Amino acid sequence: MTTETDDAPAQTAAPATPEKKPRSRNDVFANYLVVLLAFAGISLVIVLFASWGEEESLPEVDYEADAEQFTAFAPFPVLAPEDLPDDWVATSSRLTLAGATAGEEITDPVKWDVGFVTSSEEYASLRIGDDDPEDFIADMTNDGDPDGDQQVADDTWDRYETPDGDRRSLVRPTEGATLVVTGTATYDELATLAESLEPQE
Repeated sequence: MTTETDDAPAQTAAPATPEKKPRSRNDVFANYLVVLLAFAGISLVIVLFASWGEEESLPEVDYEADAEQFTAFAPFPVLAPEDLPDDWVATSSRLTLAGATAGEEITDPVKWDVGFVTSSEEYASLRIGDDDPEDFIADMTNDGDPDGDQQVADDTWDRYETPDGDRRSLVRPTEGATLVVTGTATYDELATLAESLEPQE
């Protein structure tokens, strides 16, 4: 007699679910640091792209107020630039008045220096003063050597150039003072500044 045995399939135990470990402070800090660095990188890229699209701007000054003040103090007729090309930028204006008071007799030399960046991005400045002409010319032209002359409108200007050729100047005497137009600009651009000079009242 044969006894039948029920072969019941063996039951497989379900795999144990691993317990989730709580995140450590180090993990949280590391994730925070990654996010922070990513944000900083994106910000840097944005700033770089923005800066590429910006043009470098020059500081611009209003020299007309100095022209008026110098006209009030100077014991000689003052000339000032007017109607220069639109792309010339006035970048500096300095008065030397030796502590004088308007209307009083001035015994010390006075000087006005106004500078521009030109169309070719070179520098040109007007310097007008009543110091000893020889000393004034040597100082304002950086000890430039005579380099012929140049006609500007109805006036003849003496040309000076420094020995290294980096600086050129146009010089002419005026009533009671000396005019020097000087800078790294070409003689033609210096002539543009010289031709723009107009008497001030």
